[in-house]
Amino acid sequence: MKRIIIISFVLLILTSGVQAQNGIDQVLRNIETNNKGLQANAQLIASQKLEAKTENNLADPTLSYAHLWGAKDKSETIGELVISQSFDFPSLYITRNKLNRLKSEAFDSQADIFRQDMLLQAKEICLDIIMLRQQKQILEERLRNAEELSKMYAKRLQTGDANALETNKINLELLNVRTEASLNETTLRNRLQELNALNGNIPVVFEETKYPTAPLPADYQILKSEVMASDRTLMAIGNESLVAHKQISVNKSQWLPKLELGYRRNTETGAPFNGVVVAYPSHFLKTGTK
Repeated sequence: MKRIIIISFVLLILTSGVQAQNGIDQVLRNIETNNKGLQANAQLIASQKLEAKTENNLADPTLSYAHLWGAKDKSETIGELVISQSFDFPSLYITRNKLNRLKSEAFDSQADIFRQDMLLQAKEICLDIIMLRQQKQILEERLRNAEELSKMYAKRLQTGDANALETNKINLELLNVRTEASLNETTLRNRLQELNALNGNIPVVFEETKYPTAPLPADYQILKSEVMASDRTLMAIGNESLVAHKQISVNKSQWLPKLELGYRRNTETGAPFNGVVVAYPSHFLKTGTK
């Protein structure tokens, strides 16, 4: 529960002050459209909904035909055609339909969680890129200062105004700054590649160097209530709980009898007879119990 609150709080803080012109919103919209994982998950959710829906469909109808002929006179034949459809007790379909609606909501909640996690990952990468770019500006300035200082001490060493120990310290600082700048450049390039990968390997145009404004809430209790009411994970847990309870109701209704209704055609007397076939489990016809 604490983890859910913390993640939701971070999401709210990150999204509360973001405006379209900062570029992050546009990046997230692109990723939501192009991300392969989101596309695959959407197809998975659609197939799960379809599978749940088919569980409440009628069974396939049955068709049988019997052709009999006399032992003595082969010309005397009897034909019988039976077409029937079996189905569950009507109330069971209503209960299953309610279960399917709850399952559909649970699947949607799972999709929302997957989408939220994916977009949160993309937003964190965008914020990391902004941080790395700001660090890059600082490191570039430090590098320029270190290079100028190194040149100055090299001249002072030649004129005798500085000793080798001081010059080596300056050169070591220059080496450290170059290493930090190189690591920063590598990390920034990797984060940009990660952002492109989330966008379906389509290059992302994101050039922001400043964080979006995010004013802190005045009342954290109100924030907590809003987070708890809108948290996708809690919604998913609630939907799964409703599905489990409704599944119990469906299982309890399995004792209801299966029925069968159909059409029968018989030519035993030479003239065809048409009729209706109704099948009902015999044990439900018993008036008493042992």
